[in-house]
Amino acid sequence: MAEDDTHTPLEEAIAKTARALSERPDLEVSFLAAAPSLVGNRLSLPPPDSDPSIRGIADRLALKAAHHDADLHATRVPRGGEAQTLFDTFEAVRTEAIGASMLGGVKANLQALAAQDWLRRAEPHAPEALMPLLLREAVAGIAPPQGAEAQLKRLRDELPSVIFDDLAALKPLVNDQAAYGQKVAELLVHFGIDEQEDAATPEPDDNTPEDPTPDPDDDTEDEEQPDTEPDSGQDEQRTPEPADTASQDPHESTEGPPEEDDELAPPRPQPEWLNLPGTDVTYRVFTSAHDEVIGAEHLADAEELQRLRQYLDTQSQKLDPLVARLANRLQRRLIAQQQQSWVFDLEEGLLDTARLTRVITDPTAPLSFKQESDQKARNTVVTLLLDNSGSMRGRPMLVAALCADVVARTLERCGVKCEILGYTTRTWKGGLSREDWMAAGKPPHPGRLNDLRHIIYKRADTPWRRARINLGLMMREGVLKENIDGEALAWAATRLLRRAEERRILMVISDGAPVDDSTLSTNPGHILESHLRSVIDYLERLSPIELVAIGIGHDVTRYYSRAVTIPDVDSLGETLMQELEGVFIQARN
Repeated sequence: MAEDDTHTPLEEAIAKTARALSERPDLEVSFLAAAPSLVGNRLSLPPPDSDPSIRGIADRLALKAAHHDADLHATRVPRGGEAQTLFDTFEAVRTEAIGASMLGGVKANLQALAAQDWLRRAEPHAPEALMPLLLREAVAGIAPPQGAEAQLKRLRDELPSVIFDDLAALKPLVNDQAAYGQKVAELLVHFGIDEQEDAATPEPDDNTPEDPTPDPDDDTEDEEQPDTEPDSGQDEQRTPEPADTASQDPHESTEGPPEEDDELAPPRPQPEWLNLPGTDVTYRVFTSAHDEVIGAEHLADAEELQRLRQYLDTQSQKLDPLVARLANRLQRRLIAQQQQSWVFDLEEGLLDTARLTRVITDPTAPLSFKQESDQKARNTVVTLLLDNSGSMRGRPMLVAALCADVVARTLERCGVKCEILGYTTRTWKGGLSREDWMAAGKPPHPGRLNDLRHIIYKRADTPWRRARINLGLMMREGVLKENIDGEALAWAATRLLRRAEERRILMVISDGAPVDDSTLSTNPGHILESHLRSVIDYLERLSPIELVAIGIGHDVTRYYSRAVTIPDVDSLGETLMQELEGVFIQARN
């Protein structure tokens, strides 16, 4: 393939192996993605030097391309909740088992990847982290990582023996997706989670699809909250309600089936932040009825938030010396941002050297003096927009949360208001938006097809002491799902444009390109990236917002004009402070 000419030897070897395993000689393999994805005939992978488990990632996706029938899977997978998550895991294990049985090297790569997946979790010993290890061991023969044996033994002791009989019965079925899926459906009965889940084919004439059963690892407690925006003010006026109050959303009454005479026409109202002038007019949203803008305090109860905040504080202790140094340096810079000016033609003060000629020729002339006048820096507001996608879990999210905490405290001490926002999706694989699309007959090119979740950790007008507990929510793994960056950026910018401050600064912390499997699998593959570029172009060229981006481990300079990429999260604190310093030193007029 011609594209291999630009690959390193390692990348070329990975690409060739992926084409062989996928049984697709024309598979397009690239190494520029922030997160791995398989869309159509395109396999996108992170650069090999950024992830030691890249061979396992490539093998897993290539095996999926060769042995996974997406249409057949859609007819059998339960809709939403824990049952869907477990069914998807079983299917991933099936394709991996095929590859592991064929080649020892593939099995070793998948084993190393499973160990990395386990270690990357914020709570690797939780049952939801151990279950994939148990399934891979039983069905694919992939040994669990060292350190998980004791926890796996306890999990095995807790599960009924009939489950292990079912797991043993799956092994001879791995080459038959239909029979395997039927057996998995029977196994879910023994897990006791199928009663609320409908594993049958979704019927298009369902008029009132039920809400999915809450996932114990998912963050759906907020759906019990009647009001996600208790604070008054301009933020509250534009914040959508959570999904359980979607029937009260003023948009919903206008919804109807897709227009048959225009298959590309958006069948649902579009979010307000899509109305930024100059952005991609071809980008559309199938439905925004299930989107939510929600305060972090509504995604967990006070006790859990307090526990997560304490965990964040314990992790920050080792960084306290660095944090103090950076905060003090930034504070000195901000306090120094006072513009000097002079008042002329005064009767007393310092002699104005520009008036020396007049003083000599007419010593009695008044108004030959000047005085220095200090003016306070212009009013400024800073928004930190944090990528809350699954690829940020673990240490990247920990360091991002700590840095946001430090920046908010420091800016507040300097009289600069700071807002902290996060963006992700409510579920994996499309959620209720995808169910609506399926019920509508799967019209082509539906546009964005997932339920957005935009999180407000700290509002600009909220003191840091009142919002500090909310930042602990970033340590809750169930919050982190997929990332649709373009709409998140437009949403944060819309909030900033409503502010009265003279200077508005938006800093984005992300680990790469937008990824949402549900949207990318039903639309042109560039839909999310093109929209992100159009939003960035508008903000950088036409808006009063100063936009800065920090990429963690991945190059974001291809998107943002003012951006910096750091090789690892340990550099985030220093880089973040330097960028803020640069912003405040810049444009002192």
